[in-house]
Amino acid sequence: ARPWNTYQSPSVTLGLETALFHGVRMNASLATGKRSYEGLFPGMPMTRQDRFWELRGTFRKDNLHIAGLSPVIGIFRKDQHSNVAFYEYSTTGMDLTFTKAF
Repeated sequence: ARPWNTYQSPSVTLGLETALFHGVRMNASLATGKRSYEGLFPGMPMTRQDRFWELRGTFRKDNLHIAGLSPVIGIFRKDQHSNVAFYEYSTTGMDLTFTKAF
């Protein structure tokens, strides 16, 4: 086993979905939490501790379908702070996914 890869990660997510205009719906969410690793990080006299948060917004149009799939555009900002420098990062991005409701 690798105890430095085993962790507990309590987190909380708050979200809101609302109609904007012309059938466009927005879902906004904020997630925050921490990871507490169990074993000492290899080569360091400490256990790894991370804190993270993510802000995400997604947009979709109710009556827009492409080959039976609905496109969803997402934008996000994610930050992770860690006591092990290699795991500290921030990222901002955009994604496009296609969903099908059953």
